[in-house]
Amino acid sequence: MYDTIYSRKRFKIKKKNFIIIFLLIMIIVISLFTEYIAYPIFDSTCRNKAKLLATELANTETDLTMKKYEYEDLVKIEKDNNGNIQLIDINIFVLNEIIDEVTDAMRKQILNTNNHEASIDIRLGALTGNRLFSGIGPNIKLKIDHINNIDKTLDREMYDLISKVLKGNNYIHYEISNFSKEGYQSKHNLKYWENKHYYGFGVGASGYLNNIR
Repeated sequence: MYDTIYSRKRFKIKKKNFIIIFLLIMIIVISLFTEYIAYPIFDSTCRNKAKLLATELANTETDLTMKKYEYEDLVKIEKDNNGNIQLIDINIFVLNEIIDEVTDAMRKQILNTNNHEASIDIRLGALTGNRLFSGIGPNIKLKIDHINNIDKTLDREMYDLISKVLKGNNYIHYEISNFSKEGYQSKHNLKYWENKHYYGFGVGASGYLNNIR
C-alpha cells in the first residue's frame, strides 16, 4: 500500500501579468523620484538662476540710474564738533524715484531676456548623485513671468541685519524705522507721537486743535 503524496500547484505569474506589475512598480518609483528628488533640485536650480539674473539686472540698472544723482541728493549726514556722525537723513522722495526707475528698467530688461529665451542646464549628476553624469543633462528654456515683491523671509533678514549693525554702533532705534545717536532723534513727528496739538496750513493740510482734527 502506497502513501498518497500531495503537492501544491506552483503559482505561476503569466508573462502578461508580470509586465503589468513591473510597469506599475516602475511608475511608482519614477513618480516618487520625480516628486521627492528631481523636482526639488529642478525647482531650486531654476530659482537660483532667476535670482542670479535678477541680481545682475538690479546691479546693472542701479549703477546706470545712480549716475543721474549725486550722493548729497540722497543722504544728508550731520556730525558733531569731533567729526562723529550723529544723524543720517535719507531723502525718501529721491529714494522712491530711484526704486521706481530701477524696477521699471528691470521689467523691460526681463521682457528682453525672455524674448531671447534665457536657458538653464539641468545636470543628471545633480539628480542622480552620480559624478559620471555631472556634465550630462538637458538645456531647458527659462522664463521669468514678473517681478514679485521681496520675499518676506529675506526682507526680515535684511531688516534684522541693519538693526543689528546700527545698534552695534550705538544708534538708538526709535519710532518705526528710524535710528540716530542719543539726543539727535528727529523732532519732525514728535508732536504726533506725543498727541500734541498742531496747526495745518495749505491745500489738503490738516490740524489738530482742542482735540479735534
